[in-house]
Amino acid sequence: MSNELLKKLLGTHFSHFKQVGYDDWRDPNESNPSLSLSSRGYFDHRTYDCGSLLKLAKAYHLSGLQNFKEIPHKTLIQKIWAESQLARDSKSEAFKLVNAYLTKSRKIPLNAYIDLLNIGMFRVNQYKDKIMIVYPSLSVIDAQHAFNKCYYEVKRIQRIFINEDGAKKYKKHLGTQNGEAVGFVISPLENTNENSAIVVEGIEDALSIRLSNPGAWYFVATDKNGLRNIEQYFHKDKFSSVLIIAAHDIEENPAVTGQAISWRLGQRHKASGIEKVQVLMPAVPK
Repeated sequence: MSNELLKKLLGTHFSHFKQVGYDDWRDPNESNPSLSLSSRGYFDHRTYDCGSLLKLAKAYHLSGLQNFKEIPHKTLIQKIWAESQLARDSKSEAFKLVNAYLTKSRKIPLNAYIDLLNIGMFRVNQYKDKIMIVYPSLSVIDAQHAFNKCYYEVKRIQRIFINEDGAKKYKKHLGTQNGEAVGFVISPLENTNENSAIVVEGIEDALSIRLSNPGAWYFVATDKNGLRNIEQYFHKDKFSSVLIIAAHDIEENPAVTGQAISWRLGQRHKASGIEKVQVLMPAVPK
């Protein structure tokens, strides 16, 4: 239904819009277009206004809208995410479990992630006797909606399975991205106008250096394969500097290691016009 409404909008008031990315249509006549349309809804980068396509269609008084209903798309992943416990309240069990893993077990200060707890980006779910911390891999438009407190869809989550004391047991993804650019986005702690971004594979990597680089945006691919699909977050008008921290993998085929994929991502960023691109990795494997 949302795809049909998108076609209706693109066939009428927004017929001049062109597709610029996966599920992303914008005005090609603007040098830095603010309004983005997708099958999920719309988002205005200048005013931060966002909402459903039906809301936008009604604002432009499109005819034939009686056939469209505003029903959120509920997938299994979305259902798990919606039913997971928020960890905003420091007295809640969810907060204690997240804190036990990130701070007590991984030695990451609370100040490095408390803002993410407050906007609901870390949650806790329990299935039978399994306790897990969950966080989402989001598309560009869904990440924008999440940070601006609008409805967003979650099609892929990372699950960190832990013991009650916060010790990690293992990690496992759930869901698929279907070739779409997705990642876990962490906004700057401080507004320093640095226009810099840091790309890492793991959430712990990002949070462990966040306090020492408070003006940067962080993009977590969650694994090396995620590095292949994260670049739609980047364009030269948004970032002047990108640092990619690769994992030092050991594989029989060097071309599929995290550092090789990171290097290729760096080359694509350079080709796109970003001024400064660095790819670094630890000297010691694993």
